[in-house]
Amino acid sequence: MEQSKGNFVIPAGTYEFGGTLEVDLTKFGALSLRTDGPVTIKMKAAGPAIRITGSLIGRAHPEQIKEHTWLERLPLIDGIEGKSIRDITATHRQVEPIVDSLKGSMRKEWRWLRDNRDGWKLTNRGLQVLIEPGNVWGKDNNAKNVLLHPIPDAWQESADVSVQLEQHPKKRWEQTNLVWYYSDSMGVKIGLELEHGKTNIVVGHESGDRTRTIAIVPYPDKTVQLRFVVEGLKLRGFYRKPGATDWTELGTTNLPADSATPPPKVSLQFYLGEANSNRWATVSNFKMLQTAR
Repeated sequence: MEQSKGNFVIPAGTYEFGGTLEVDLTKFGALSLRTDGPVTIKMKAAGPAIRITGSLIGRAHPEQIKEHTWLERLPLIDGIEGKSIRDITATHRQVEPIVDSLKGSMRKEWRWLRDNRDGWKLTNRGLQVLIEPGNVWGKDNNAKNVLLHPIPDAWQESADVSVQLEQHPKKRWEQTNLVWYYSDSMGVKIGLELEHGKTNIVVGHESGDRTRTIAIVPYPDKTVQLRFVVEGLKLRGFYRKPGATDWTELGTTNLPADSATPPPKVSLQFYLGEANSNRWATVSNFKMLQTAR
């Protein structure tokens, strides 16, 4: 891909993909991706066969687009959709739970949105992320280091997701969240947040940048285990203290039924901090599995 200098041709034939073909427009600028004949792709791993990403932050308004983003332009894609590529077959079916301790390393499936490399680090205690200014709750949608993980297609209506968070917020609304994420403008969050002068576990629902609180429960400790259980179009939120066996339910909300809604992802989010605060959240023991329906 790098040697093609942005003019990438997939020769005719059958290909087995052991992972996603990543096309990063920040490396190529303008891109042409095409085939020169019939192509069959057998996808043997979770995730998309081809993923094209760029650097656009926020909405596609000319005043928000940076100079380097203009250079990326719109990719030229030819022969990919139902013409030369005859078939993209998923031969991989995720069965085993997805487990990531986040201690010292992280799964390659994680992707950063608005990555600030100086604002995160992998340690033997877990992934540590700096709580910076910025927001994803409401219309601003400019928080840095939003972390995303794909959800297997078959799990998107029957998933159980949990993680351990450690944070001690000092500023009102400063927070760290586990999120069932559709976009910066749509999702369900559960996390630690400072409100009314104390730390709480907050569950919130956002749609079209309109937000509402589902539950707010005082939580005096700085470490908590959080969990989402998705069954069809229902999502339930839970929490427990580390070392506990039983989960405490926080609340339930409905997920969007619109077929035009983007596929969900799991997200970890850290925002509404103070500049130069040097306050870090620690995330560990991520787990996702399919529930029986």
